[in-house]
Amino acid sequence: MSNPKKIMHRLKADPLPTILDRAPANVKYMALKEFRYKETELIEELRQKIESDTTRQKLIDSMDEDGQWSMDEQYSIEERHRAMQFLLQLKNLTKLFNYGDRLEHDHIKKGLIALIKFQKADGKFPLLLHHHGYALLLLSKYGLSGNPLVEKSFRWISKKQRHDGGWLSSTMIPKNGDPETVKSCVWTTMVIVQAFSNHSRLRNSDVCKKGAQFILDSYLDVEPPSLFPEPNAWDFLLPNFNDQGMFRGGTLRFLETLLPLKELHEHKNFQKAVDWLLSIQFGDGLFPAIANTSIKGDHSVSLKVLKIFKQLDAEIIDND
Repeated sequence: MSNPKKIMHRLKADPLPTILDRAPANVKYMALKEFRYKETELIEELRQKIESDTTRQKLIDSMDEDGQWSMDEQYSIEERHRAMQFLLQLKNLTKLFNYGDRLEHDHIKKGLIALIKFQKADGKFPLLLHHHGYALLLLSKYGLSGNPLVEKSFRWISKKQRHDGGWLSSTMIPKNGDPETVKSCVWTTMVIVQAFSNHSRLRNSDVCKKGAQFILDSYLDVEPPSLFPEPNAWDFLLPNFNDQGMFRGGTLRFLETLLPLKELHEHKNFQKAVDWLLSIQFGDGLFPAIANTSIKGDHSVSLKVLKIFKQLDAEIIDND
């Protein structure tokens, strides 16, 4: 079992120097803000570099006046078109978040207002439950978890929690499966619980606690029904921007989800996940995008891991 007080000392190498030396500007920027926040001149220099990034600017310029992005493909069924527009909104707002864009940027405000407008009157977002959970997670990361309309969506998804503490979209129930007894999807549940654990009030709710317990008990589970049925699904530490890729993250998302829930950090599966992360670190300090597959480290994954370890070590110091 890991001793969080010694996590940073157990690293093969500190990944931060490699991140600051070789990572893309947006990852360097976020690393400095987290670990070298006093280096304001360098932080501002990197921010200016990000602001002039042509890919980012093209994404912002392609936003409509109403805060949405136009799709290349048009769908004849209006409900389907709206759902795909919603998915595109999630993808692009995630990309901008990864550039370090935040609520103080006008284009982000417009994009988030447009995202919230996809809600139905009861608070439901389009598509399946993991899409709804991801929208709440994204809104929470942008600092809007307390917005009354966002709170309505939290209430809606709370009512969909199942008897085992997890969530499962009805379309994922296996043919001839019993909706009352089939197990919830760990990946759907993880995204939803991550939204709750990022909410300063709702992280203490019974809904969040039950969901978190389901995740803890399901660590490394590969049984169907599942968004990611492949046996190495837990090894995929880096989400991407295809339709399903946003919901990946494997063991890293598992830890990120449970990190705000300090009372669960001594659970054997949480500690097991920490130990496993330490075991897959490369000699240069970086961590892979896909464990046991990637031959070199990924800067974004490594920064996420470092932030987790920093917080775990800080908890021990606070308790001393």
